Amino acid sequence: QTLGDDIKAAATNRTAALRVRALTELLQRYPGLRAACVESCELPGTKKPIKCSTLFRWDEETQRLVRVYRVVLGLLEGPAHKRNPIVGEGKAENQNHAIIFTRGEALQAIDMNQELHLEEALKLRNLLQEFTRDQKLGIIGFREPPMINAATTCSWVANWNQFTFCVFETRAFHLPLRVRLHYGHPDVIDRYFIQTMGGESKASTIICVSEDVYCGLNVIQRGFSISQVDYIEAVKGWPNDLDQLVAFFRKCGAGSAEAQSFSRDSYRLAKNLDFFNLLSLWAAWPGWHIANVLV
Repeated sequence: QTLGDDIKAAATNRTAALRVRALTELLQRYPGLRAACVESCELPGTKKPIKCSTLFRWDEETQRLVRVYRVVLGLLEGPAHKRNPIVGEGKAENQNHAIIFTRGEALQAIDMNQELHLEEALKLRNLLQEFTRDQKLGIIGFREPPMINAATTCSWVANWNQFTFCVFETRAFHLPLRVRLHYGHPDVIDRYFIQTMGGESKASTIICVSEDVYCGLNVIQRGFSISQVDYIEAVKGWPNDLDQLVAFFRKCGAGSAEAQSFSRDSYRLAKNLDFFNLLSLWAAWPGWHIANVLV
C-alpha cells in the first residue's frame, strides 16, 4: 500500500528499503507487471499535501521505477496528511483502490497463495466465453483445491474441509440451490458491472472481515447471477500450522456470525427472496458454519 512512501524513506529506513528492493526486482523480472500503491505527494502548483493512488512500472531505459498514472484520493489539511487513507480492511481497500487501473472486460483478483497450472491457464479463453452466453452473468467461479500435502493431522482435516467446500459444496450451491456467492478470489468478475455498481469488495473495518462474500451479495441483489464451472481449477496454498488454521476458521466464523448476519445485504435478501430460496441461502451461509460444528 505504501510503495511511494517507502521509496522516499528507503535511504533511512531498512524495512522500507527491503520492500522497495523486493518489488523492484519483481517488476524488473516481469516487465509487463504493474504495481498499484498509495503514496503521499503534493498537489501540483501548490504545497498542499495529498494522498494519491499511483501505478508503478519498471522502465528499461532509465532502469528505475516510474509512475504510469496517479489519481488523487483527496486533499488533506493540517496533520491529517500523515494519516493513511486506507481506513478499512486492507485486502478489500487494495482491491477497490487498484481497480481504477485495470483494463478489459473481465477481472480476476487472485490471492498470492494461489496459481493456475499451465494446462489450466490455457482454458481461460474458454472461461471468458461464458460471459457471452449469459448477459446477466456477474461472476464465474471455479474449483480451488489445496495444493500442499498435509503435514499434520490438523492440516489434513483442514485440507479436506477446504476441498469439500471449494469443489463439492459450491457446486451444489450453484445447482440446484442457485445461491452460490463469491467465496474465492480465482473467480472471474465482469469488470464493467463491478466498477460501476458497488466495487469488488466492501471494506468497512470489522464488519466486512469476509470482504469477498459481499461482492456476491451485491451481484445477487442487483439481479445478476453467479455461475460455477468445473473444467478449470486454481490450486491454493493452505496453512499446516494449528494456530493459522484456528485463526482462519475464527475469521470465517466471526465474519459470518458477527458481520454478515447483521449487514444490510442480509436484510435485503431476507426481505425479498422467496421462502425456498431463503432455505437454500440458510444452508449455504450461516447453516454451513452450524453444520461444521455439528459434524
